[in-house]
Amino acid sequence: MLTLFLFVFCWQDEIVSENLDATSLSSDFEQAMVLYNSAEREKAKPILEKLVQKLENRKNLDEEASIIYVQSLQWLGVIGYPAETDPYFEKIVRFDPNYEMGGQRISPKIVNHFTNIKARMVGSIRFLVSEADGGGMAIENATIWVDGQAFGLLKPDKTQFKILVGDHTVEVNKANYEPLSVSVKVQPGTEAQVRGTLIRKDAELQFVTVPNDVKIYFQDQLMGTTEGTAPPILAERLMRQGLTPSQASDLFNINNISTGEYIVRFEKPCYKSKTFKVEVNKIERRTFEPVIMEPAIAYLDVSTARPTSGIVYLDQERIGSLPISAHQVCPGAKTLRVQFTDGVFVRDLVLEEGQTTQVIAEPLPSLVWFGIEEKEGERPTEDVESWFRGLKSWNFRKVNPNDTRQVPHDPFDLFFNTDHFNLPAAEILNKSVGADLYVTARVVRKKVVIRYLEVAFWSPISPNVRTYAIDFRELDKLKKLLSNMDQPMPLTKAWLGVQSVRVRDAEGCQIVAVHEKGPLSGKVREGDIIKSCNGTLLENPAQLNRLTAGKEAILEVNGNYIKVSPVPTIAELPFDPAEYCPPGLIARLEKTSKYSPDPLIRESARFNQARFQFFSGDFQQAFDIFSTFKLDHPYGIGQGTLHFYQGLCFRKLNLLNESTASFREAAKYPHATLFDADGPSVAFWAETQLQE
Repeated sequence: MLTLFLFVFCWQDEIVSENLDATSLSSDFEQAMVLYNSAEREKAKPILEKLVQKLENRKNLDEEASIIYVQSLQWLGVIGYPAETDPYFEKIVRFDPNYEMGGQRISPKIVNHFTNIKARMVGSIRFLVSEADGGGMAIENATIWVDGQAFGLLKPDKTQFKILVGDHTVEVNKANYEPLSVSVKVQPGTEAQVRGTLIRKDAELQFVTVPNDVKIYFQDQLMGTTEGTAPPILAERLMRQGLTPSQASDLFNINNISTGEYIVRFEKPCYKSKTFKVEVNKIERRTFEPVIMEPAIAYLDVSTARPTSGIVYLDQERIGSLPISAHQVCPGAKTLRVQFTDGVFVRDLVLEEGQTTQVIAEPLPSLVWFGIEEKEGERPTEDVESWFRGLKSWNFRKVNPNDTRQVPHDPFDLFFNTDHFNLPAAEILNKSVGADLYVTARVVRKKVVIRYLEVAFWSPISPNVRTYAIDFRELDKLKKLLSNMDQPMPLTKAWLGVQSVRVRDAEGCQIVAVHEKGPLSGKVREGDIIKSCNGTLLENPAQLNRLTAGKEAILEVNGNYIKVSPVPTIAELPFDPAEYCPPGLIARLEKTSKYSPDPLIRESARFNQARFQFFSGDFQQAFDIFSTFKLDHPYGIGQGTLHFYQGLCFRKLNLLNESTASFREAAKYPHATLFDADGPSVAFWAETQLQE
């Protein structure tokens, strides 16, 4: 146990160290600043030098790292003033020629020293560049490259840039124009000038859309999405159509266009698509009239076979509660989800413009059927697929196992070559298909003549794979298995709070124990004879277990008639893999434990899910459930029962000390039982386990 803990701790530490690198930089810099502002200022120097060395080896520093780098150099220069200052300040200037040093914490003479260093290292370049077809106007949004590195963006109000002294190769680039390249010699404190004209080489198309956030496709290739608001120069065009600049997008450019004929398409959810044919006859900038998108609407009705409550979602948006009538929605592919109190209904829809789509929803779990893989050309003699489609409580979906877009791994290989899933492929399968239960089948030969249908079941909730080999002459067994999967689950049981036994040579049953908090407490005593129940002679105590919780019963006890209402208690589902498919029931129990409107049903489903996973060999998963919820019942299956099953899980996991502790805890609950409220005492069996 200790070895596992240390491994996990070390692994987590490694992940955290890598992810929190930026935080580590800030922390080291803050530590250095604390020392800098103390009487031990010199101790800050090695920390700052380490930060500088670390950041100098990096490329493309982000904003925070850049600030830490420059500030570290600055304070190293201050600490070393005057003898060791210059190398640090020179690095600052080379990193950012625009950096200005100042502030009350730095001596004016040190600031002046930095200014003098910067003055001998920095000059400036002014760009006087225009477009050849722009009437001599200054170029806008051109990119400046200096010595092969991106340097800045040229705009009408930003034409001067500070730069290190020396000889430089400067290039001005803008889409649709030939680049302008010149050599410049920069002197300290002086301004060099770059003059020239950009010659257009390609056409450009400019579009404005109403509204914005419209995707633009050029020759079926997505070019981008419009955004922002229209510039003032388009105000007059928009006003002619009754629009304001705030209603339209900014100009969207499609660059580097040769002469020819092109198709431009505009798309936005909830709007009708628009397509235009554009002819480019000459190399120029062409601004088109605003593209006004028209809304598109589809309609949706969602109802149920019988009145019930539920919340309806379309994709991730909640659109209301059941029933939904004539709900207006954007056309296109959507995922409808109806959240019921006892399950979820999911269906993919394609909503067509102007049409009404009607859906009848049911709270069904989901099942994916991969079909039958044939071996040696054999096929089943009956329609197996129709049996699955006949399931009542499953949202059936058939998936083609050969469609790699849906199934990235061969499901037959996954299901039939292992009895437990611990492969990444299983997780990928669940993510790509997304179901509560997966089923697949194949036809095989055993011996020479007899054909078998092997059917495999798997639920993502459990790694256990259950495979059934069914002789084709006994296909009724498969029908029965599917039918049992679909039957109502008896998760609760009516309880009167008494234990009784048959009486030899007498009518009725004798009460041998009365639970102090049961429905009959204070009404009967040990030794009393229950002769009849609801007018029927009581021949076996099991007849009392067939009562309905909450429905009043009349008992004849010692010649007197007593009215009593049985209470519902948790019951254990029988684990019989030959009759009830464990992965199928685990999937149903998972749904029920989350969505049932009855809290007791939810508790029972959660408890029975853990039991089924335990008996399927998923001991760790079972323990995780048994240990993460409580059953605060004073009788029957309760907290003591959970402790007992926790002990069994620990034993299967070879954690004997923990197992012993759980059984001792279970023994503290004298009224807890197994199987149901009339079952054997948990405390007795816990003591038996301890003795073993």
